Amino acid sequence: MKRYSFLLLVMPLLMACGASKDGSEDQLKEVADSFSVGYFNYDLQKAKRFSTDDSEKWLQYIASNIQQEDVDILRQQELPATIQVGEVSYTGDSSAIVNISVQNFLKMDSIGKAGVMTDEADFRLNAHIHNGRWYIRMEGPLRSEKRNPD
Repeated sequence: MKRYSFLLLVMPLLMACGASKDGSEDQLKEVADSFSVGYFNYDLQKAKRFSTDDSEKWLQYIASNIQQEDVDILRQQELPATIQVGEVSYTGDSSAIVNISVQNFLKMDSIGKAGVMTDEADFRLNAHIHNGRWYIRMEGPLRSEKRNPD
């Protein structure tokens, strides 16, 4: 009976430890989704919470290039940009690439030109793990990947 009682006490603790999402693929996909929702809806403060410290300079760069015309286009949209997280490829013990598809987002143009709404595009996010948590690491503004004409 003591052994059974002990198991009843210990099992929930073991299950809670096993259910931790720190560093898991589920946590990585959640971070990729949260970052992307912030980034592509121009809530760059939200995107910053899910990115590495050295990504902040790129988020600031993007923020500094948003023009009033871009804000006006975003305000006219009925629906926000939506994200679909796809395949994850691990490139090492502490790094991965997450493929995402983004629908209905404002694609920034060059400086001095208003952005244009884009139906859909694919992106690759670099992710790195630090202290058991995944973060998106930007090496520049995100650029869309070419789609295969399959």
